[in-house]
Amino acid sequence: MKKIYFLFIWFFSLISFAQNPDLLGEWFLHTITENGNSSIVTTPYIYTLNFNINSTNNTIYDNFGDLECNGYNATTTFLSETTISIQFGGATLADCSPSEEGLYLNILTGFDFMVHTYVITGTSNDSTLTLTNSNNDVLIFGRQSLSVLERSLNNLSIDLIENPIRNVINLSISKQISVNLYYVIYSIDGKIIRNYSLLNNDKIDVEYLNSGMYFLSIKTKENQHKMIKFVKK
Repeated sequence: MKKIYFLFIWFFSLISFAQNPDLLGEWFLHTITENGNSSIVTTPYIYTLNFNINSTNNTIYDNFGDLECNGYNATTTFLSETTISIQFGGATLADCSPSEEGLYLNILTGFDFMVHTYVITGTSNDSTLTLTNSNNDVLIFGRQSLSVLERSLNNLSIDLIENPIRNVINLSISKQISVNLYYVIYSIDGKIIRNYSLLNNDKIDVEYLNSGMYFLSIKTKENQHKMIKFVKK
């Protein structure tokens, strides 16, 4: 089956298809339907899928997102006006079982790549994104989370002041966030570089890191979290 997908992608890569700007931004997973079985609702955990324009290759979108315990990254290639391929890039390695994480990532990416037809209905905050792969597995996303945990860090302001960085990560943290924050630093292949550490202020020393790309996961005691990708010069 993978060989068929590869030929499919190779053939369509010879043709240039316009990207769909309606995909850009953050989507919240609402339901997972595997091969026609009963739908799984992932709440109260927040699963996200973000589409961003790649800074060096304007034919693809970058993807990253949050799961119950982990974060992941991928890339999206447009194969037709209604078909995309999502290429798995990697995921962090926190133990989170039992969980739908593996099922979701397998349907989304096949842990290699996966071809989906996609449909966007509605507008603005009422938009719905439906992804259907060749196995008839269906993922439905919305612009708003179904979760009762509305105070996810993804919905509050916590960002890098600059990126790439040199020796110190400088954070911009909303005054709304008054709880203790903890952080983990992962390598691009998902290995933990710095385990849970209390964030005492808005700075994190990363002088010890080699140059390259990393993930910064910031969490509260209630497991609300945000995953941020950064580059160390």
